Amino acid sequence: MTQVGFAARLAFPHPFSGEWVEAASPLPPDLAEKSLHAGSIILLLDDAIQAVSKAAEQGVRIENWEGWIRLHDGSRVRSLEHGGSFALARDPARAAQQATEAMRHAQARFEREPEYPDSLIYFRLTFAAT
Repeated sequence: MTQVGFAARLAFPHPFSGEWVEAASPLPPDLAEKSLHAGSIILLLDDAIQAVSKAAEQGVRIENWEGWIRLHDGSRVRSLEHGGSFALARDPARAAQQATEAMRHAQARFEREPEYPDSLIYFRLTFAAT
């Protein structure tokens, strides 16, 4: 596994095979703290773009993103309108560019036509294993 300079590492036995699995967060702590969920990376647009960019700088590729909606009562649901990416490039820099463009487009569309009143769109990010 390639070490990412600012990543927190986690190691655990795979529940079926028993083999050790290692994972690293591609986020610096200040961005990780902004996530809507401790176990997932769910950020507002500007923070999501920053996370994707920082990961790409370290050679970590964004695998996909999907839209999540934070409702006025604080609950969250997966966006039906902004399902996210399907096939991003294998090159980390190109994948970051594609994801950034698509997330900006989703944000602009959401601002014109929000799915729910008084809600915010967030972006759930998944990064490829390193």
